[in-house]
Amino acid sequence: MFQIRNLSKKYGNEFALQDVSLDIGSGMNFIVGSSGSGKSTLIKIMCGMEDGYQGTVTYKNKDISTLNDTEKSYIYNNIIGFVSQDFHLIDDYTVFENILEPLYLKTQYSESKIDKVLSEVGILDIKNKKVRLLSGGQKQRVQIARELLKNPEVIICDEPTSALDKDSAKAVIDILRKISKTRSVIVVTHDLKLIEKNDTMLELDKGELVTEVALVTSKGSKLKIYSNSKISSKKAMARTKTNFKRAYGKVAIVVLSILLSSILLLSSVTGIINKSGQDEYQKLLDTYGNALLDISIHGSFMSASGGSTDDPNVDVDQNINGLYDQYVDDERLSSVLIAQAYSNIVANFDGTDYKITSSNNTPIFNEMLSGRAPENNGMEVMVPENFVELVGETNESILGKTMKFNSTVNKWEGGTFTEMPTEVELTIVGVFNSTFTLVTDGVSRDIEIKDSFFMNLNANKEIRKQAELDVDKISFIMRGKTPEDVVEIKDELNKTGIVPLGQFELLEDIVKINNQVKEQSSSATVVIGILSVLLAIAIMVIVTILRKREYAILKICGYKNSDIAALSLMESIGIMIVSLVVFLVLSPLWNIITMALFGATILQFNTLMVGISVIVLISTMYFGIQVLVSRTAKVSSTLKGGNR
Repeated sequence: MFQIRNLSKKYGNEFALQDVSLDIGSGMNFIVGSSGSGKSTLIKIMCGMEDGYQGTVTYKNKDISTLNDTEKSYIYNNIIGFVSQDFHLIDDYTVFENILEPLYLKTQYSESKIDKVLSEVGILDIKNKKVRLLSGGQKQRVQIARELLKNPEVIICDEPTSALDKDSAKAVIDILRKISKTRSVIVVTHDLKLIEKNDTMLELDKGELVTEVALVTSKGSKLKIYSNSKISSKKAMARTKTNFKRAYGKVAIVVLSILLSSILLLSSVTGIINKSGQDEYQKLLDTYGNALLDISIHGSFMSASGGSTDDPNVDVDQNINGLYDQYVDDERLSSVLIAQAYSNIVANFDGTDYKITSSNNTPIFNEMLSGRAPENNGMEVMVPENFVELVGETNESILGKTMKFNSTVNKWEGGTFTEMPTEVELTIVGVFNSTFTLVTDGVSRDIEIKDSFFMNLNANKEIRKQAELDVDKISFIMRGKTPEDVVEIKDELNKTGIVPLGQFELLEDIVKINNQVKEQSSSATVVIGILSVLLAIAIMVIVTILRKREYAILKICGYKNSDIAALSLMESIGIMIVSLVVFLVLSPLWNIITMALFGATILQFNTLMVGISVIVLISTMYFGIQVLVSRTAKVSSTLKGGNR
């Protein structure tokens, strides 16, 4: 069957085999020699596990060196059975599960036939026992049973008794002798006591054949290699189920890594971290209230009073004509309200006069409660909520009603002013909150300004006309939509020589802090995203590398790379499904974690969909890693076997 001619193999500068020529036929064949004599190298070359040699090795006139991976898979599953001294078995699988490995590639197999073979080799009673619990002799019998069920033409055994006691060794050799009656058995050993008179013995010494052999001319037909069966989806699913059951620890590690990486990556891609920073930013703004975003425009205002008559006059008098019209429709502003201060207010509502307490402040607008802001039609006013309560109305019922508004407005001349009486009749169109937040030494308190009334342009001009003031020199309050908008408009006004009033220094500090938070959050987002992916990859690579021996065992059972890829795909799908179920079931827990870490929730449809997509992506990555690692699992290097 095997014809070997002028075979030489070097490792570095040392010959493992040197010009070996021999024939090996049926029956019981022993290859003997001391450790390092080249025995293991010879049989690995014969099996196609080793290359880089000189000479030829043929089986049934088929040159072993010409075999491609698919052809080798066919030979491993149908022609050659290989029994190693290192027990090429999956320890966490049962005897039966190990024996099934090559049979998954067969069109069909019979459990009764499996039991018959197990009985023949004396291990039927341990059929459902895990391999890691077996003795060395039992493991060797499991290997022999597995190879027998392939129904191969040749069984090659590399030091099958080296790790066994005397009784176990004899039992294994007796089994092999029985097998040799129907097929060729090749045993590599250093124990000459195992050899009987009628056995064929070939001895190697330091890589050279020292036994005289008669070489014969090859006869017979060339070995025919057919397309090996591929693993079906049903059998791949059955094998995946077995792997999940037996390697649940590794499966759990992969699932946990996928879930952890998914939560971290989800936090990154959905902007939860940035949102957390923005939430804190908003809390800071809320501490100071809505009025923090106000920009007050006045035609004139006085500086603090000086200490002597020699102090310079730093009162501000500026031309603000036309500014109201310029900014009234600006998209950066949420509101533009005319800010006229009124004193000595008496409001006549439903025939009753109501005297309003004076604060000597310009009107304060916090937030709209009902209705709308005054428009430039007719004579309209927006009143504070405390006025609604004073007259016994509700925020909704007072809308559309009228009142007579009597007040005085200060007319300044030099450093003195005259209180000018005014009176207008107004329609109430809106109700607002007139409190502002005063922060002192980190402590905030709300102050309500009761004499805050906002009239429209027509009413304000009438008031100013009665007070003999410039009707075009309108003071007004603009509210920016964001702190950035406020700072931008302030700088814009300063460039035109206009000095607005507002808490600009505080806002600029807040904007600066927010920009820093955004930069840090963005950096954290990128880092967490990268680390989450690297974490998943690292754990998956480690788990998969630990399976290289398993992949190599599958290959000597006859699995092609495509078969292992099919198994990997089925396992990845299974792990993905488990991960998705756990993710969805425990989503309230993930929500608690993200709330604790980032102050944000993932219990939203869009966020959950992103999480599902991330799990699918990482599971697909796991499939790719399995395929790559399995292709690097070379039988010759992963399953070391004997010492040359």
